[in-house]
Amino acid sequence: MLRKNLTTITTMVLMIAVVAAAVLLYGTSAAYAAGTEKTTEEILADNGLPVVYINIGDEEFEKVNESDDHSYKCESGTVTVTVPEGYKGDYSEDVLDDSGLKNLEIEYFRGRGNSTWSTDKKPYKLKLKEKTDLLGMGADKTWALLANRYDVTMLHNRIALYMANSLGLKYTPKGLPVDLVVNGKYHGSYFLAQDVKIGETRVAIDELEKNHTTAPKVTGGYLLAMWPYYKEAPENVFATERGLRFGMEEPQFDPEFDEETQQWKEQAPKEQRDYIIDYMQKTEDAIFGEDLKDQDGVPYTDYMDTDSAARYWWVEIFCKNSDALTSPSTYLYKERDKTDEARNVTEKGKLYWGPLWDMDLSMEEFGGPEQVLDDDDGFNFQYLEWLDYLRAHDPSYRAKLIQCWNELDAVIGDILKDGGVLEKMVQEQRNSYIDDFDRWGLENETGIYSKYSTGEEVYDAATEDLWIWLTLRKRWMKKHVSDDALADIYAEVTLKDESGAVIDTVEVVKKIGFMPYPAAPEKKGYVFTTWKREDTGKTVGRYDDINENMTLVPVYVKESDVKKKAKTIAFEVYDPWAELSSKVFEPSLTVDPYDFNGFTVRWYSSDPEVAEVDEYGEGIVRLKKTGKTTITAKVLSGKTFSYVLTVYDAMETHSREPEYIKAGTSTINLKVGQTACIRWLIGPQPCKIDYDCESSNDKVVEDISRSMIKAISAGKATLEAFIQNNESISAKVTVIVTKYANTLKAKAKSKAVKVRAKTLKKKTVRITRKKAVKVTGAVGKVSYKRVKITCKKKLKKAAKKKIKVNAKTGKITLKKGLKKGVYKVKIRVRAAGNAKYKAAAKNVSVKIVVK
Repeated sequence: MLRKNLTTITTMVLMIAVVAAAVLLYGTSAAYAAGTEKTTEEILADNGLPVVYINIGDEEFEKVNESDDHSYKCESGTVTVTVPEGYKGDYSEDVLDDSGLKNLEIEYFRGRGNSTWSTDKKPYKLKLKEKTDLLGMGADKTWALLANRYDVTMLHNRIALYMANSLGLKYTPKGLPVDLVVNGKYHGSYFLAQDVKIGETRVAIDELEKNHTTAPKVTGGYLLAMWPYYKEAPENVFATERGLRFGMEEPQFDPEFDEETQQWKEQAPKEQRDYIIDYMQKTEDAIFGEDLKDQDGVPYTDYMDTDSAARYWWVEIFCKNSDALTSPSTYLYKERDKTDEARNVTEKGKLYWGPLWDMDLSMEEFGGPEQVLDDDDGFNFQYLEWLDYLRAHDPSYRAKLIQCWNELDAVIGDILKDGGVLEKMVQEQRNSYIDDFDRWGLENETGIYSKYSTGEEVYDAATEDLWIWLTLRKRWMKKHVSDDALADIYAEVTLKDESGAVIDTVEVVKKIGFMPYPAAPEKKGYVFTTWKREDTGKTVGRYDDINENMTLVPVYVKESDVKKKAKTIAFEVYDPWAELSSKVFEPSLTVDPYDFNGFTVRWYSSDPEVAEVDEYGEGIVRLKKTGKTTITAKVLSGKTFSYVLTVYDAMETHSREPEYIKAGTSTINLKVGQTACIRWLIGPQPCKIDYDCESSNDKVVEDISRSMIKAISAGKATLEAFIQNNESISAKVTVIVTKYANTLKAKAKSKAVKVRAKTLKKKTVRITRKKAVKVTGAVGKVSYKRVKITCKKKLKKAAKKKIKVNAKTGKITLKKGLKKGVYKVKIRVRAAGNAKYKAAAKNVSVKIVVK
């Protein structure tokens, strides 16, 4: 059995150091030594788990595994499920009979998952032609086969679902460990689970049909997911006024394209989309309204079920799920209103949190179990504005959280006790893991369990670490759960002007939140640079953590003393556009000098009702409604630069492919060292603005960005812009340069810099310039700037924040949490030159592979 004799936290931590020497506590292993050949029948004989046999043919299986976007579906084959003698599973009182589970016909078999799909052992989705009850989990057609590749114990999902189900979270998916055999060959240990969808044995709420466009039928049911990413079909994604993005899982609003009319059309009625968007906005309005009510006096509790919110939040927070509350695995559902016409009474169908899903990256403290002893993240390691605002402002919600914690505390006690749930799960899973280890090995060969040579050693160490982690986490919670601790979320920041008058008061999320950074009053002849604390004089930057209440006053410097003033601003396209549901638009621009002081530019919007713009920095735009507005940037010299932004509704965009690209001029004449702006016209709008720009001769003209070029030496070059997905659509500009300049050279030193994802889960990684970039022949001071990151679309937004390049040293910083993937980082290396040589710049692309 698992160790239970750790009487103090200190003793627990010390035991971690001797895991390698621990006695194997689970009995004799049925697994074979690494490298020993065994037949599939021998592998399965001792595991005691159900077996799922997939028969689709080796060629079809290979096609499924090679389909990166899961678009390839094998649409023929059979599935057979067998159960060992006397097997009951978790959801049946009776011994299960597998007589009806032979040669089930497949409707399709395909891949599933995002980051997990990039691993060697892949997860799958299975759809049967007929609804079938597998292992007592309820009849349905669709099933998930989760690989648990990132979870050495293979128990994180199962334990979390047990917690959720024990807390009474409705529609918690069922799942059981199985062995998977594909085309007669053992493929590994998997977790066969219900997927999340509306259905009789899944999320059992009313389903919407196309004719359900009026109340009460239009009021439900809806299945939603948090959606921090952008999606090809914007109809399925919307955002609230405070920026929370939701994806519509059911019903779907993906558009269809009518080839005859050449028009987009909806699949689901607009009334349904409008209803749920309005409902979610009303819920948000009530949460943040006066006395937690909306403008009509309706309390948020009439819109949202707080019991499910509290229980869902607790499982995610206790387990420290890295995907908690922000990823598309965070589900919500809205029930249909129920009307009793005889009594003239309507029972409102509320918004519920759940079902819980995707917990493989939970219950792992990457700083080691010691960090759980002093968990400075507390209850705030993940932030979701709605629920955290309620924690801070609603005592009744906090009381419900404390009540739910007491229930969860008891559930975790059942999991950890001698002979309890965890020990039972470990015994069931252990032999299957050992065979999986011999089939696949460890996912991360440099991880903390790589010191062990056999599956038995790995599994015993990992499951003991899991028991220790759960025990320490439970102990931390019991010590810290209180009304005050649950409410401790925000710091109050008071902003004053130089005279001491209060400008504004804002709430900032402690540790993980950024201050809105409003503009300070203008002061003639001076430039505002930052805020500083009134009491200590310490400056507070835009991205500094704020952990306590404070009062800030503005800091100014003389305009004449400001270095790196913005002189020229180039916008990449004539007519940029944005989708209203995105809520934010970041203009594609280049500023000369590139390392300009952000406070030397002031931004303005001609129509703030359509969109507002951040007053400083790079002009981030906050979208408010559809329409057009002119966004203008004014530099200290008084010169202005502007573009017209069109804001569309999602139903107008559909992410169309561009049909042409044009330049505003055919020829540009430059002197060495000069820069020029080229704005490209891409259309017809609205369409994807996805293009690249290249110079035919980097020794003559360098493309600093897609909109700005710099003359390097005398000569002639052609600048060509082309659509990324269709290079036949392009435009060219001739550039003539008249004088030579710097001898700067820069190139990537190696084909790729490789970094382990496991390392990035624990800490930030810094790559020295010498390991990535070789710079020679530079005259004058050398500086560096990251100008572009090329990677998969779903990784791009996070990569911009987590990949930084030091301007002075060229050191590349990969911040903690950067996901697996390939990142091509374009770095501009600049030599300042001197009295004899002109300044020069070179672009170099460093390939970083996070494995």
